[in-house]
Amino acid sequence: MLKAAIRQISKAACQLAILFIWLYQATFSKMFSLLGVRCRYYPSCSCYCKEAFSVYSKTLSCKTSTI
Repeated sequence: MLKAAIRQISKAACQLAILFIWLYQATFSKMFSLLGVRCRYYPSCSCYCKEAFSVYSKTLSCKTSTI
């Protein structure tokens, strides 16, 4: 029962991280592109980060997205 609760909390934390990444992509990323600052990579790092949070564990996703 404790493992299930921890799994639910971890899943909610990953979903919250994905929400924050989506908000960044919808707001700041668009504002930066209007100023002429664009990411030179396609897909962008935030796309990779969002994918990492949806596929891997929270700890591994945090580690890989900050490198």
